[in-house]
Amino acid sequence: MRAGAAALKGLNEKVGGAEGVQGVVDAVNDQMAATEEITNIINETDTAIDEVDVEDEFEALERAEKEKKEREEAAKTAARLAQLEEAERKQKEKQAKEQQAKEQQAKKDAVQQDKQTEDEVVEEEVEQASQSIAQISFIDQGEEESSEEWEREPAYA
Repeated sequence: MRAGAAALKGLNEKVGGAEGVQGVVDAVNDQMAATEEITNIINETDTAIDEVDVEDEFEALERAEKEKKEREEAAKTAARLAQLEEAERKQKEKQAKEQQAKEQQAKKDAVQQDKQTEDEVVEEEVEQASQSIAQISFIDQGEEESSEEWEREPAYA
């Protein structure tokens, strides 16, 4: 029995005794009274709710939400268009640079071709001159009479 008495004493101390339990019951009753008072106030409202006004307000809210979504979509679309325009601009710049590089390379190739052609012409002229010189005789005129028996031989440069 002592153990039981000790256990009850410990529980009473934790709960706060009869006064503690009475305080909790009073708090619950107060909250229930406040809830009942609020319910009575709500039920006493004699104002009739006009469903047309409620529907109009709801439609206005829906329109506002729809307009907000449309603005957001328009902003996203504008941002995407700006990105596409930037990409197109960069691509055009790249193509222009490539075209310019091709034109410069074509000019270099043409200059090189012209130089090669000039070099070939000069080489041909040098070859012709060399052949002409090779056909010239190196015999003196005084010796010409005495060397009539010699046959002329071409000298190559």
